[in-house]
Amino acid sequence: LDRESLTELSARRALVMLEDFPGDDAQAMADSVLASGARQALVAEVLYRRGVGLLVKADYPAAERLFRQLVEDYPSSTLYGDACFKLGSAYYMMQKYQDSAINFGLAVSSGKPSLVKDALFNYSLALEQTGDFRKAAEACQTLAWRFPYGDQFERALVRTGYCLQQAGSAAEAIPVYNGLLQYSDKSETLAETRYWIGEAFAQLGDHERAACE
Repeated sequence: LDRESLTELSARRALVMLEDFPGDDAQAMADSVLASGARQALVAEVLYRRGVGLLVKADYPAAERLFRQLVEDYPSSTLYGDACFKLGSAYYMMQKYQDSAINFGLAVSSGKPSLVKDALFNYSLALEQTGDFRKAAEACQTLAWRFPYGDQFERALVRTGYCLQQAGSAAEAIPVYNGLLQYSDKSETLAETRYWIGEAFAQLGDHERAACE
């Protein structure tokens, strides 16, 4: 067998071991494949699977290195969007919020249906941590528009209003909250929304209307 075939065989074996026997031997096999320097589609999958394992173990710097390598070396891989998402997660856990936002944004842009909703939500969280509340509000609003029947719809609207308030735009937040009051039938959501409406009116200096909420 030539070197490329041997690498492919080793990568396949590593993937099987990571799936069925995810212990030290599987990790050593995966690391051996990665150390070969080969660039194949199966190597990209090994990078991803090994990175996920490191992420689960909370070894965020090591996971970040593998996901970043996948993103940089395999931009055409079917795992590109997933790797961007995981890279955003690793950066977020390391409190590197600007890098986190960039990669969650790339995950959104990848257009992978299974990623977009969660990536948009996490993108807004990372933006909020950077202090860019206006962009965070836009991300939450986009999430609500694109997934109006999703499980995160109401939360996205609440966060849209909250981020607008934090951006100093309480007047824009109030219509968002009022729209949610007309939509939701959940007592907890309604109570929270009324609280934030009161906070928005207080922010605008209308303490009488704030008290009514």
